[in-house]
Amino acid sequence: MEEDEKVESLGAMKDQKQLDMCADGFEIGRLSKLVGSEATHLTAELEEFYHKMLAKLDGLSKVVEQGFAKVLEQVRMLTKIEYSEQIKKSNSNISEPEAIYLF
Repeated sequence: MEEDEKVESLGAMKDQKQLDMCADGFEIGRLSKLVGSEATHLTAELEEFYHKMLAKLDGLSKVVEQGFAKVLEQVRMLTKIEYSEQIKKSNSNISEPEAIYLF
């Protein structure tokens, strides 16, 4: 029985820690009230919570977008390098008289 309470307590602490990482201090108790009979009185809090989550999602989407832009730029650079190496390689296989006519 006492062991079950410890497990429940540890579970609640873990849940609270995960929630704190994304909910800016909303406690599990406060969130449970949002779905209970007190929900009508807590609409403003729910809207505030929602706006904070949207702001976090917006920030995350900007970080992802910036990261994607960097990756895309690296791919472009690598493609240019590979292309120039292929050109050099194909030009080195051409004899001198043929190379003159290419330029």
